[in-house]
Amino acid sequence: MYAAVFPLLSARALEEPFDYLVPDEFAHAVSRGSVVAVRLGAQTVLGVVLALSPASAHTGRHLS
Repeated sequence: MYAAVFPLLSARALEEPFDYLVPDEFAHAVSRGSVVAVRLGAQTVLGVVLALSPASAHTGRHLS
């Protein structure tokens, strides 16, 4: 399952959410509207889950 997460940042505007793979152990706890901690570049930020889906719309475009 993938979560479309919109990071809560004050320093820069983002146009669209990022897709994050939800670990199996957290799948039961994540739903639309959940506030989650995600990696964004070299930092961990809070974000809001906008949607859940079985696959990412960005297949093949992975960030490290």
